[in-house]
Amino acid sequence: MVHGTKADVFCPEATAFYNGKVDLGDQISGLYEMLEKVFFRLTRVAAVNSWITYNQLNRKTITFKNFLLAVGEDVVTERKSFKENEEYDRMYHHQMCL
Repeated sequence: MVHGTKADVFCPEATAFYNGKVDLGDQISGLYEMLEKVFFRLTRVAAVNSWITYNQLNRKTITFKNFLLAVGEDVVTERKSFKENEEYDRMYHHQMCL
């Protein structure tokens, strides 16, 4: 075969179907990976900006690692207290309606 020429080659239908699905899967996973990178990049930028603002407003220096740990703990405990407050609010409003 001479380079640069094309030749028709037999391809079974199952192989063509499989290769098409693999290509589609690669496209979708590539898009997902890109979106995941963008999401984590934006999250990291927001965390750094929050850390800088925190240090400036409180006039103290906390390491970025400790800041992230504190934020993570606050998110977890705040979620728990939110659920407790939500239950309290429902009971309070129920009593007010009686």
